[in-house]
Amino acid sequence: MITQIVLICFIISLTYWWHNRLIHQQLGCLPGPFSLPLLGSSYIFLGKSYSEILDAFHRISSTYGRNGNPVRFFLGTKPFIIINHPDHAQTILNSTSCLDKPWIYQYTPLEGIFSLPTQKWRIHRKAIQPSFNWSILKSFLPIFKSKVDLLIRKLKQRTSGHEPFDVYGFVAACTLDMVYATTLGIEMNIQQQSSCEYLEILEELFELVTNRVTNVLLHYDWIYRWTSYYRRECKARKIFQSPAQQVLRQKPILVSNATESDDLTQPQIFIDQLYRIAVKDPHFTKETIEKELNTMIFGGNETTAVTMSNALLLIAMHPDVQLKLLEEFNVVFEGNLENMTVANLQRLVYMEAVLKEVMRLWPITTILGRTTSTEVRLDEFLIPAEVNLVIDVYSIHRNARYWGADANRFVPERFFDREQYPYAFLGFSAGPRNCIGTRYAWLSMKVMLTAILYNFELRTPLRMEDIRLKVAMTLKVENKHMITLSDRRK
Repeated sequence: MITQIVLICFIISLTYWWHNRLIHQQLGCLPGPFSLPLLGSSYIFLGKSYSEILDAFHRISSTYGRNGNPVRFFLGTKPFIIINHPDHAQTILNSTSCLDKPWIYQYTPLEGIFSLPTQKWRIHRKAIQPSFNWSILKSFLPIFKSKVDLLIRKLKQRTSGHEPFDVYGFVAACTLDMVYATTLGIEMNIQQQSSCEYLEILEELFELVTNRVTNVLLHYDWIYRWTSYYRRECKARKIFQSPAQQVLRQKPILVSNATESDDLTQPQIFIDQLYRIAVKDPHFTKETIEKELNTMIFGGNETTAVTMSNALLLIAMHPDVQLKLLEEFNVVFEGNLENMTVANLQRLVYMEAVLKEVMRLWPITTILGRTTSTEVRLDEFLIPAEVNLVIDVYSIHRNARYWGADANRFVPERFFDREQYPYAFLGFSAGPRNCIGTRYAWLSMKVMLTAILYNFELRTPLRMEDIRLKVAMTLKVENKHMITLSDRRK
């Protein structure tokens, strides 16, 4: 049976190679690891843990692309080009020939604007973009503050002990509460529950995605559906999709009765914006809205929760940074959080540098994928159409050529001390398909970090050399965000 499966896969792969032999010949001039029949270079990932997969990928990028050259890599028989130069990243991210995402994105449960093909993405982005204008986002500030107030009360319960705890669970519950209230317009009170099934399955779901992407035999649906991975993914996807489905059951009438609200001082709920779009645009069906909600819930929660937890851990490691943040708070808010307004939050320039440095060292997304629709020139290299491009964000963010000899250290001041090399920082991606929720993330993170540091002193037994990173679609700290808290307000 196994022999037959391998033989069938080999025939399919050989057929694919024959149809794309010219592309393979054109890419032959690029450096890259040795490729095997059927497996390509993916044998490098076999039997490796998620942290070892991360190390292996960036070792390939740095070894074969040490001079900033594109690197050839075959995932099975399908060619990928690894990009580790900011100039090349700039060309790709701004090119109309590189708007599509690679086929591997179909393995994720994110079927909204995150992974849509270009034609559909243009329609959705144009329709959804106004829902993230600054006036609407400012209306979310009272919601953010109320959810963070509850987070502070929960964290105060952890100040009595001296044992480190993983702060991620607390932060993720808060950010999910924020997303539910602003995206779905419902109060789920996640922080008041003992557990949350949605948060618990995220890591498993995206580990399964990573496992499938790196194992070429699992690319074939007819093989994958016979595996335990598929059964586990189906179960996890049901939980992943349940929040959007629940709200669509609770609020179906809004689809036909959506009305415009001109009072932007009141919270403008994202799903209400989608419902208003659905009245005018036939492309936005109930199924479409559900897919966009799944994407927004995950994007709004995961990126903010992980980045905030990373920030708290890194700040706890660096007392000097913590002190400078407090000094900035005292100046901007005059020692009183009652003065927290959108205008004052925008004055927290050192905090912005700190959060950027967090995203530089530990970017939530270690790679950005694109596919060429026509030929694209990168200096002397001509990349053919229908080739998958992978921008190695992690390596660009750590390259001493753009960030200095201390590129592996946590130094927020670098964003003030030197002129930034264009496209050397890709914390929120860039170009037309950049992160649509960037300003949402900035506002929510500033509210949360301000309140936490105003109330608590952070410490951690971990040091930078202790940290082990892994990839499960997003970048994670494998040894958790272990901190202790002391109450500053006593």
